[in-house]
Amino acid sequence: MAPENSASPATPLPEPVAAPGVRILRGADALASLSLLEESGLFGAFEFDLVARTLACSAEMFRRHGLVPEDPSVRFEDVWERILPGDRDRFQRAAIEGATTGQLSCVYRVQPPGGPLRWMQVWARLQRAPDGSPFKWTGLVLDASPSVVAETLQQEARDQVIELVESVAESFIALDREFCFTYVNQRVCDKTGKSREQLIGRSLWELFPEAAASEFYFGYQRVLTDRTRQSFLVPYNQPDGSHSWYDVHAFPTAEGMAALIRDVTELTTAREALEASEERFRRAQQAANIGAFEWNLVNNQLTWAAKVPTFTDVDDTGDFSGYLRFVDVADRSQIVAAIGRVMAGGPHAIELRVHPPDGRTLWFYFRAEAVFDSAGKPLRIYGVAMDVTDRRLAEEALRQSEKLAAAGKLAATIAHEINNPLEAVTNLLYLSVGMTEPDSSLHLWLTQADEELARVAAIVRQTLGFYRGTTAPAAVDLPTLLEESLAVFRNRIAAQGIEVFEAFPESVSVLAIEGEVRQIVTNLLANAIDAVAEGGAIWIDLRQNDGSARLEIRDNGGGIAPEVMDRLFEPFFTTRTGAGTGLGLWVSRELARKNGGSIETSSPGPGLGATFVVTMPLAPANP
Repeated sequence: MAPENSASPATPLPEPVAAPGVRILRGADALASLSLLEESGLFGAFEFDLVARTLACSAEMFRRHGLVPEDPSVRFEDVWERILPGDRDRFQRAAIEGATTGQLSCVYRVQPPGGPLRWMQVWARLQRAPDGSPFKWTGLVLDASPSVVAETLQQEARDQVIELVESVAESFIALDREFCFTYVNQRVCDKTGKSREQLIGRSLWELFPEAAASEFYFGYQRVLTDRTRQSFLVPYNQPDGSHSWYDVHAFPTAEGMAALIRDVTELTTAREALEASEERFRRAQQAANIGAFEWNLVNNQLTWAAKVPTFTDVDDTGDFSGYLRFVDVADRSQIVAAIGRVMAGGPHAIELRVHPPDGRTLWFYFRAEAVFDSAGKPLRIYGVAMDVTDRRLAEEALRQSEKLAAAGKLAATIAHEINNPLEAVTNLLYLSVGMTEPDSSLHLWLTQADEELARVAAIVRQTLGFYRGTTAPAAVDLPTLLEESLAVFRNRIAAQGIEVFEAFPESVSVLAIEGEVRQIVTNLLANAIDAVAEGGAIWIDLRQNDGSARLEIRDNGGGIAPEVMDRLFEPFFTTRTGAGTGLGLWVSRELARKNGGSIETSSPGPGLGATFVVTMPLAPANP
């Protein structure tokens, strides 16, 4: 009986059974097919006689190793030398192992002269002699260079990606479809304090239950469900109670999904702090009515970093000349001169009037300085603008108040000087009346003169009262003050045929400065008299309630239009052309507030009269 691996087996192999419609190649046909395949360059065949140490190769085998098939001088050593030295030992070890198993499989590299490096895959079967000793290797050699190169490139690319992922500062994770970790970079381990062994294969939600209650869960679900890229910002509560923010970019993969996670806590905190700072600046800027601007002198573009709140309704043309048209015509030469001084170097400030499209007149304070290039040419002007209208009005009001005070002082001085001769005349008239017959015409005339002289004395006393009023709050009897104030206007009231209706108790005392209350009442009575036509009427009603006195002065004059009502208490606002300063109501309201009271006004409309209501705290009752 022949050995098991002999070339001629004792038991013939069973004939293969062909399936219907399929023909089995055998014999010459099989050899022809193998020959065609070999000629296509897919593989080469060889036989190596171990006893004679001779190598028989197909033509393709010769060519793959850089040898000429027709060269009869080729020896086994020539083929062996084509194998790279580093691979010969591996080939020999594979052959020694194959002597035991009867099969040889090995990959080696061939470097043909002047040709590319080739990767060869060899498969061979060992044939044995009748005594069982190794006799011959018979096999095939396949040029595996394309697949090996592709696999090598793929592995190199994979290694480069891993190297890149490991080098980034962000966390990188890969999850399967069950949200179990399949890969994490070192950054993840550093952030979580867990090793790769503790993470790989474990569920994300199991290891980090806090993430299941955050946008991480919903964002990752969208990636797996929709198979689309997702980017989202996640506020995250850490187990230690701290708060973090993460910027996540996740995308689907064949196995599940992957995500790049960046910790943006510091950036988000800084942004929130910046937004809070900008909000504080914005509120402060609005409260102070301040704006900041930059004027590019190269292209004449004016840019506002923050507009003045009272000037935001102006169209931003970006051109300096577009804003110059809002400057008061009388002040334009000043601003041109100021710009020239700024361009000459150093900061400069100026105040001027501007007129927004709504017709207002505003006072603006500008302060600016220029930036120059290396040659000294001005490039930009930076500056601030502030609405100082209120300050200007207050200064003007102060000047008017000082004028009024000076006029009051002058009037008080004159009244004081008049008072001395007035008393002498009064005494003389008194004596004269007593020396005449009661029924005589002279007695009647002297009596009338005495009455008119008494009225003059009352006016003098009232004038002195305006100036010599106390500066500390005290009890002021309003009915008496009203009667004295009406006495001042008695002639005007009589001349215009105005009817005055009075309704107030005998005594109502308020805690206030008498001179200031007298000024409020005088201003309101004067306005009411001016408002009514001849034959009109004025109603004066005084009452007290809930610790306050309520004085109502109503007229049936021309009334107040709605557009005027909004500006009625503005300083220097008046509807009387050529008369009035526009300070009366503004001063009256300020005086009422100073004394703890208020002034309110109402009007049904033009032609329907107006009502002014003054409230002030009552003076405490004497114990």
